[in-house]
Amino acid sequence: RQKGVDLLADVTPWLLSTFPNAQLVVIGPICDGYGHYAAQTLQAIADKPENEGRLHVFFEFKALSDEIKFAADFCLMPSRDEPFGYVDVEFAWRGALVVGARAGGLGKVPGFYYVAQNRENIVRLRRELKTAIRSAMQTPDAQLEQMSERAMNCSFPLEEWQAKLMKLYGEILPQGGLADISLSADSVPRVVNNVVSSFGPPRTRAQSSYVSFSSPISVFDITMEAETRGGGLSWEPRRHA
Repeated sequence: RQKGVDLLADVTPWLLSTFPNAQLVVIGPICDGYGHYAAQTLQAIADKPENEGRLHVFFEFKALSDEIKFAADFCLMPSRDEPFGYVDVEFAWRGALVVGARAGGLGKVPGFYYVAQNRENIVRLRRELKTAIRSAMQTPDAQLEQMSERAMNCSFPLEEWQAKLMKLYGEILPQGGLADISLSADSVPRVVNNVVSSFGPPRTRAQSSYVSFSSPISVFDITMEAETRGGGLSWEPRRHA
């Protein structure tokens, strides 16, 4: 429920029928009743002959390789809640734009977002998600390329985060209350700094003609959209999420 997989399942028939060149990959384990609903719905859609090769679903945890992240044009995240959001950063640093809800920690990288006006109104949530998807799919290639380049180079410096946090503390604490608070790089576990520095955003977007999976299928063919995405390459038009 938190990730909005039921919403994604509900709009998938519309997505595939409205955008004939769209290709969708859904990966993740089933965690609750919403996940069971999404799994059954998506599998039924994938089994239809007209959707062969356009919808791939994997109802299990899989560590995604960089190839599939580079191959994706968009990362769909219709989350009802999102404490921080790390997947959006992983895909953004590979050039994929986020399409989804501006909820919790989402909305910090370039993408197409909606603000859920009523998270309990399923009809409205579907409509809002469709609006964001349509906006993304109808955006000119040149604009998508610019957004993708910005996404690949977005960063989240520790010093800026600390400054913003201290500003918030200053707004809510009594005058002089900041004297007892000290934030510095030394106060953050060293392992965090090591992980962040080792996972810095790549500066080029490489071509990917296929993505390899383990069972149930071994190869998933992907032909990229006709845009350079910073790598100086040209690919066959097609959009994927």
